Amino acid sequence: DNNKNMKVEKVDSLETLFIDTIEKVEIIFGSEGAYRRWLPENRKWKQQISAPLFDAQMFACYKKDKQQIIANKINILKEYKKLFTADYDFIDSIESSTASPNRFLYRTTKLNEIIERYI
Repeated sequence: DNNKNMKVEKVDSLETLFIDTIEKVEIIFGSEGAYRRWLPENRKWKQQISAPLFDAQMFACYKKDKQQIIANKINILKEYKKLFTADYDFIDSIESSTASPNRFLYRTTKLNEIIERYI
């Protein structure tokens, strides 16, 4: 209700933030890894897009400095991939009961902590 009569300028501003965030996700994860799960046993990205990973990546990249992301993307990506081998709570947060607030908070916080460590 609060946003049904949003001004065009505000819509444009939100659109710009959304597109900017998508660009930052693609800088880190590339088009193959954006919103996808890392398969450590195969050393490749799963082809299917994951809604829980979309949430985590978008929230973690929101309003972050693009130049710092570019400068640190290798380290960020390396630590992100480790989540799929070493953090069973993270894996659970993207595989089951993904809509629960605790699981949502866990996965978004974990990825945000990784990005914050480098920027």
